[in-house]
Amino acid sequence: MASEDVKQPEEERIEEAAEEQAEEPVQESAASSEFGRPEQERDELREMLQRQVAEFQNYKKRIDRDHVRLRDQITMDVLREFLPVMDDFDRALAAAEHTDLAGMREGLSMIAAALAHVLANHGVEEICALGELFDHRLHDALTQLPDPGLPEGTIKEVFCKGYRLHGKLLRPSQVIVASGGPRAEIPASFDDNGDNGDQAKVDEAASDA
Repeated sequence: MASEDVKQPEEERIEEAAEEQAEEPVQESAASSEFGRPEQERDELREMLQRQVAEFQNYKKRIDRDHVRLRDQITMDVLREFLPVMDDFDRALAAAEHTDLAGMREGLSMIAAALAHVLANHGVEEICALGELFDHRLHDALTQLPDPGLPEGTIKEVFCKGYRLHGKLLRPSQVIVASGGPRAEIPASFDDNGDNGDQAKVDEAASDA
């Protein structure tokens, strides 16, 4: 009986040791799974990021293509409206050999009106300059000529017309400004100090000339 009692604890210890050894691989497997999860998440995030980058690049290429297509379409639409004006010029030149000066002038006036109509349809408007007070925001002074009959700083001649596009300056008017007459009153809206600096620009243009 005593020998059996001694064997029983030994058998229990052997069984417990066997169970512990059997549990160790399971615990190691769980630990390796826990350590492997961050790597898996990292790979998933990298793959997701690569997909998003590829999608954004495709989107950007598509937008660029659409932008080029839209620009070309707008350019074609505008130029197509100018073609009839070119046709009028061709007909006027062809008829110039058999037309007097008065008829030639009338034909050119009609072409200019047609061209102005096309520009107006696209929001282009002429800047009124002749007889106006020089404004450096709208006018470019080529030179200054004496004219006692006009107030100082008045535009006496327009060399090249200026235009706005939807209210924004497209091209300033190139003008010749009068000098020698009475000093013109400068609108207070030009500058809080009553001086918009335009006279200095006119004087500079006159000295360059």
